[in-house]
Parts: sequence; C-alpha cells; structure tokens
Amino acid sequence: MSMTIDCTNCGTKLSVKDDMLGKKVKCPKCSSVVVVEQPEEELEAAPVAVAKRTDQKYCAECGALISARAVVCPKCGVEQADDGRSGGRRSRTDDSKRIPAGIFALLLGGFGIHKFVLGYTTAGIIQILITLFTCGAGHIIPLIEGIIYLTKSDEEFIRTYQIGQRAWF
Repeated sequence: MSMTIDCTNCGTKLSVKDDMLGKKVKCPKCSSVVVVEQPEEELEAAPVAVAKRTDQKYCAECGALISARAVVCPKCGVEQADDGRSGGRRSRTDDSKRIPAGIFALLLGGFGIHKFVLGYTTAGIIQILITLFTCGAGHIIPLIEGIIYLTKSDEEFIRTYQIGQRAWF
C-alpha cells in the first residue's frame, strides 16, 4: 500500500510505500531530502504511546519528543523555555561569546579573530583577505560588527550569531 506526503521544501506531492515510514526520500522536483512520516490524520486515528526517557522532553509547541537539553525544537524550530531542571548546568547566557567577539572585532578585527572566536572559519579567512586587498581599509567592517556585538543583549547575540549562524553584521 502507498501513501502521499508533501515535500517540506517545494510542496510537491510524493507517493511512497508504507514500508518507507521513518526513512528518507529525495524529492524529484527540488532534490530535497524528506523524512517519510505518518500523516497527521492517521496519527490522530491511531495514537501511539512513546516512552519518554529521562534525557528527553516534549516540545512545548508541537509535542515532539526531543532531547532534554534542546533549546530549540529540531522539528518545529520553536525555542524551548527553561523549566528549571537544568541539573546544575550553566544558563545559555553563560555560553555567550559576545564580549570576546566584540573586543576582538574592535581591536584585531582586520585579522578576522572575532570570526574564528564565533566558529566562522571561512568568514575569518574572507575578512583577512578583505583587509589585505584593501590595504587595511577593510577593518571598518569588523569595527561596525564589534559595536553591533557589544550593543546586543546576550540572549539576542546567542540567538542571532551562535544559534542562527549569522556570519556577517
């Protein structure tokens, strides 16, 4: 027996066999990889009990079973609230690289050090090349970035540059 699913990228209807549940298929139109999941109407008609382990929790938005340490649901992308059960782990703001990245951007920005601090190796190399090819005038970019980094809150910085992986400005 087969069922129809929608490509999550382009919306094309894909016909797949039932034995493909949980497996990945490639959309013939846009070449995106789609995980075959049970259609919503079938989920409601036949509820399945899933045992939650101690290192898991349910997403506050979609109810998906996710890692207890997850700050963003991988299924729906909604940020998860801290329920106070972090087990002594540091808060997310303790993991902020805002201050070191901002200071390096202001002082050594032409060398791309702030990009390397944030884990953007390619952007760091590009910044070095920009500085070399402009005879140092490319240092204005990290100067602006350093000011932006230091004026953002830790939460906004983490969301934009560490989770969102925004490499420039």
